[in-house]
Amino acid sequence: MKFTLFVLMAAVGWWTCARSERIALMTIAKGERYATMTLLAHRNHEHFAALNGFEYISPDDEDGVLPGAWWKIKALLTHLPHYDWIMWMDADTVVCNWDLDARNYTRTPADLVLSADILGSKFNTGVFWIRNCDWSLDFLGRTLAIGYGDPGVRHHGWYEQLAMQRLYDANPDDASHFYIIPNERRHEFNGYVLDDSFRRSGMGIIHDAGCRFRMDAHTCQRYYRAYYCMCLPPGKKDDENCQLGRLQKKRQRTA
Repeated sequence: MKFTLFVLMAAVGWWTCARSERIALMTIAKGERYATMTLLAHRNHEHFAALNGFEYISPDDEDGVLPGAWWKIKALLTHLPHYDWIMWMDADTVVCNWDLDARNYTRTPADLVLSADILGSKFNTGVFWIRNCDWSLDFLGRTLAIGYGDPGVRHHGWYEQLAMQRLYDANPDDASHFYIIPNERRHEFNGYVLDDSFRRSGMGIIHDAGCRFRMDAHTCQRYYRAYYCMCLPPGKKDDENCQLGRLQKKRQRTA
């Protein structure tokens, strides 16, 4: 009886500690060229943050040297010290499973949790979790230093992801801090439009990775609106952005 009580108290204590962790969801979505995507990404991500009890951060970090994809690294260096974990989501991602246990990814000894990639890289930085610890801040700082110091990496299409992979490949200690979700489970965390993994059962987050390299801004945003409307949370089916999209389609059919 005493042992059972001890186990129960320990379990309750762990749950309380887990619930008291300070967690933020961070996105940088801005720019007139992708105004529709910016608006919808903020709505989708902010709702998911509120649902899970996370703070929502959308920093305004810019840099005159680094392309926009790098700004996440500067923003994480600024904000990570104030939280236990930060969940990063690129602006071209959409939460689609509102029952996704987002905190599950913090229940790991790893300090950086991300998913495998299919485009030649070992991992993808469109969605990831990072823990506030000395290693994480040092790793982010070294990643940023590569961006400033190596123009080839700075302007490469993988941007900060390539810098992170170089550090991962070169330093076994860095690699030991990673947990890479394997491809067979990637759709739960980072489901690509490119390989239709976002259509699999149990899909959690849609990621239209590289859309701007394949399509013009208008087409990318049209597809993003479709994913956003497909993934509206319960009770939000009257979203005006989706009603507008349906009205535009109806006008096109009758024109």
